[in-house]
Amino acid sequence: MMPVRVRRHARRAPARSELRFEPGVSGRMGAVEGTRDVYLGKIPVAQYRYQFITPTSAEINWVGVRGDYQGQGVGRLVVEKILDDLRQQGVQLVYLDSTPYAYPFWEHMGFRPVDREQEETGEIYSINRMVMFL
Repeated sequence: MMPVRVRRHARRAPARSELRFEPGVSGRMGAVEGTRDVYLGKIPVAQYRYQFITPTSAEINWVGVRGDYQGQGVGRLVVEKILDDLRQQGVQLVYLDSTPYAYPFWEHMGFRPVDREQEETGEIYSINRMVMFL
């Protein structure tokens, strides 16, 4: 007998104006210093962190979207907000390191590959350095 899949009801994609961006609060989704939390109403749906490398360049350290909100445009809205904030602060160049899993998302957002490096962690794990000119 085939297992029965339970479907969560489909949520509509939120508008950026529905999301609230706040400094990270320790204990929510594993916050670290410099983290920003993203809420939809009172529900924490994402977190992100970036840092400045120079006055005109920055690095996105990570963007994480809560599992049950993935695939609904939340990540795209968060990245658009990050890029808008960085533009307003005079940043012209944005870097990030992408896993193979997230690479298509970042490429869709406009990032392009810079180089590839391999790390040994029991198995080969590819990290893709990517860049975007604002």
